[in-house]
Amino acid sequence: MDLKLKLLRSKLLKQLLRWGLTDAILGLYWGREDSSLWEDIKNTGYIDRPKSIWFEPTMRCNLHCDFCHQSARRNLNFRELNIQEIEKFLDYVKSWGIELIEMVGGEVFIRDDIFEILDLIEVRGIKVKLGTNGSLLNQDKVERLKAYKSIESIAISIDADREVHNSLRKSKDSFQKAYRALELLCSAPFIVGLYAVITSENLDFIGYLIDLASKLEVDRLTFMPEMFYSGDDIKKTSEMLGFSQDDRLFIQQKELEDKKIYLQKNIDAICEIKDLRKKGTAFTAIYPPIAAKYPLEFFQGQVREKHNLLCNNLNSLTVIENGDVLICPFIYKKIGNITEDDPSKIWNSESMQNLRKDILGNNLLPICKKCCSLGYTLA
Repeated sequence: MDLKLKLLRSKLLKQLLRWGLTDAILGLYWGREDSSLWEDIKNTGYIDRPKSIWFEPTMRCNLHCDFCHQSARRNLNFRELNIQEIEKFLDYVKSWGIELIEMVGGEVFIRDDIFEILDLIEVRGIKVKLGTNGSLLNQDKVERLKAYKSIESIAISIDADREVHNSLRKSKDSFQKAYRALELLCSAPFIVGLYAVITSENLDFIGYLIDLASKLEVDRLTFMPEMFYSGDDIKKTSEMLGFSQDDRLFIQQKELEDKKIYLQKNIDAICEIKDLRKKGTAFTAIYPPIAAKYPLEFFQGQVREKHNLLCNNLNSLTVIENGDVLICPFIYKKIGNITEDDPSKIWNSESMQNLRKDILGNNLLPICKKCCSLGYTLA
């Protein structure tokens, strides 16, 4: 059991949580952003090498969630990398010295060869974080997962009680299956997380989810505000990026009917999370952290005007299901493909460096203001 997991399951941490020190602990974990380093990236666009790989092996999914931003992307019907191509890429990741892969979808467990992929990661000694809706996990699969030393964490999505969660996920039994998966994962030799998207439909379930996380003995509970953007945000972003006919955004578009109600309800939800998490046993975080630090500005959509922003995803190499490399999972502006090009050359190609400079030089983009990867400096 690694140090991070020992801490999450320690009695000391539970006491610190009751004292209301969650954000202070998160601050220590994240560390203070080096503003001079980000200034260098803004000026040059150069980052020596990625800290991690963001890998989406499939966009297929067995659910049809209301707030999913990937529906349009699925309609593109990109092919998926085969196991031989993934193995070759993992060899490169290992030789590059990158020690972490964050593997999400779609639904990663919809791939028939998902355990073959995990085996390839395991033998190379690379750590992996998995995100899943949990509905395809059963006892046999969970027992297989528990045997891996490479798995650092698994996060499973539950957004409300059974009725509301199943309604949001357009499923009759996704709640029951996710709940059972979390029960089976209890005391696994890696971090087990519960992940909830804050939407207008589940704002009354904050306390329920905090209690549920305690009941299921998960190590971590993460709340993330729903990511959606106006038509104007999308138009301005496309213009700033100089989109061509082949470029597009993988995001959810939604126009607010009553901004005042939205603002007040979400600020109340953040305050409720901060208060109620002191009574739970799971380490409960709000992502992005700026939503917890400055909720008024975050939900007003004014963080770009008020703070010096940065994008944590710029430190990850984003590889989607067909091998295309992107600047981030939400912006389809192809920079290269791992089956055709040297990943290290893609990483610091002229196109990639120019994109980093453009994005940071504009204090990020209109579609960045509610992103889960949003960060900020105090300078």
